[in-house]
Amino acid sequence: MPMYTFKCGGCGVQSEAVVKRKTKKVECNVCGEMATRELSRDMAATFQSGASMSQKTGVQELDFDYDRAIGEDSRRKWDTINKRTAHKQSVVSSTPGAEIGDLSRNPDGSYVVMPKQVRQTVDSARKEAHKSTSM
Repeated sequence: MPMYTFKCGGCGVQSEAVVKRKTKKVECNVCGEMATRELSRDMAATFQSGASMSQKTGVQELDFDYDRAIGEDSRRKWDTINKRTAHKQSVVSSTPGAEIGDLSRNPDGSYVVMPKQVRQTVDSARKEAHKSTSM
């Protein structure tokens, strides 16, 4: 079946749909009114062979804004992860004999190296918890 472009008269959203050639109107996925098939100048139709189409809002600027927002959110999260990792590495490197597993996170978000006895208690509690969940 060919893919056609439809434009809603109610909200103006333009969308694409794979429909039979006879189909002249489809329901708008935004406002629910009937969208009318637009005729392209060269009357070319794109055919899909069972492949799934990507989700589109029908408004190119809106799609771009979503992509930009997702990218910006991802960048902020990775920046936070990188800062946290750098802080952990700085704490570990400033404490002789310390390893990443020796760190404990404080309520304020900073990290400290746990004393050896505390680390042993934490490790034994983890082992016990692991035993009880694997039974």
